[in-house]
Amino acid sequence: MLFATEKEREVRLVNKKPFISLTLPFEPKLDCLEAIKDSLEKAVYKVQSELRKYYLAPDVFAETKRLQSVIKNLNYTTHKKSIAIFISDNFEKVFYLDIPVNESISIDGAFHLKDLIQSKKQKKEYIVLALENKQIKIFLGNESGLIKLILTNGLEKNENCSNTNAIERK
Repeated sequence: MLFATEKEREVRLVNKKPFISLTLPFEPKLDCLEAIKDSLEKAVYKVQSELRKYYLAPDVFAETKRLQSVIKNLNYTTHKKSIAIFISDNFEKVFYLDIPVNESISIDGAFHLKDLIQSKKQKKEYIVLALENKQIKIFLGNESGLIKLILTNGLEKNENCSNTNAIERK
């Protein structure tokens, strides 16, 4: 966060409490509990580092303690895929989300729904066509692997189209 002048920075330090927003992957039913806790500790450290850039030590300490308290009370029995944590002067709120997200940390930025959407992980899917001897295989692929969609035993000339080969399912 950039300040126009040193005076603007001083005014912010004196008059404003930080607003913290985090989005993090959080799948306790699938991931190792130690790995999740390690990821959360790293997020707290990153938040603390950002807070130190703009706020005085007492505020950094107080907000870090609040964040640690929120994390301590997370629901580890959820079947959700991620969390969004918001902490401001007036409230602390955790949302459990059904969408996978990339880690995102914001200090004092206005948090909008578009920010949450931008942190959503993009699912990568693709189709693979494999031609072998007289066989055709078509697969649907994603991050977790391939699923066979079609397997044919060969190509035959289509009688309706003069120069076109057609796939016939056998």
